[in-house]
Amino acid sequence: MKKLITLVVACLALGAGTAALAGEKGGCSILGSWYGLDGQGAIFTAVYHGISNSSGTIELEGTIDPSLGGQLPAVAISNGVGTWERTGGNTFVFTTVVFGLDSIGQPVWIGKLYGTKTLSDGCNTQHIVGGFDIFLANQDPFVDPPIVAQPLDYFAHRVPLDPSLMK
Repeated sequence: MKKLITLVVACLALGAGTAALAGEKGGCSILGSWYGLDGQGAIFTAVYHGISNSSGTIELEGTIDPSLGGQLPAVAISNGVGTWERTGGNTFVFTTVVFGLDSIGQPVWIGKLYGTKTLSDGCNTQHIVGGFDIFLANQDPFVDPPIVAQPLDYFAHRVPLDPSLMK
């Protein structure tokens, strides 16, 4: 009986390892540090974390106008947090949430960024397509309709080591 339990545990462990490796084959890793561009300049930095290359979390810092063009009384933006998941070899889906804050740090609005990312250029470029929805601070960004919705279509690039360090 003891040998049977040991055999079953070993098979499960080997099977789990094989499944985890199979899920990570055939695509770029999104893990690491990135900076985003919208055609007019840099708009964010992001760090993708994960135990594997299948899913994980995102830390985001953005440079957008917190007042959204003077429409809302926010003066700062919180760091964003979110999640990502692989949907194919080099494709991923993501959702990130940020807050527009007033002068005493209270939320004025909630921003939800979501969409797809496709990695290319030797796994060093992301093409990001999706949306940026704005909600009032008392709304639920996963249930309520946004007060503003705008499309996203921009690129991000992996942060490389500076070439001068490689000498």
